[in-house]
Amino acid sequence: MVKKIFDKIVKDQNNKEVFLKSALFLFFRIGGFLFGYLFTVLITQNYGKQVFGFVTLGFTVFMIFSVVSKFGFDINFTRVVYSNR
Repeated sequence: MVKKIFDKIVKDQNNKEVFLKSALFLFFRIGGFLFGYLFTVLITQNYGKQVFGFVTLGFTVFMIFSVVSKFGFDINFTRVVYSNR
């Protein structure tokens, strides 16, 4: 049954492309979760819970500033550059 479904997916070129790209995305997503967990374990074992709290706080502040600094600028900048052509 699984072979039938897999053959049906691989038979069509568009389905094959979607399947391979989604599988690659899933692989990288799971790898990212595992590396994030490993990073958490290494920081807490080597430096303690308090340092990990500071690292997490630093990442949070960095993410907030990166979102606020973008604030739609990339989309508007693309419009300005495109309209000047």
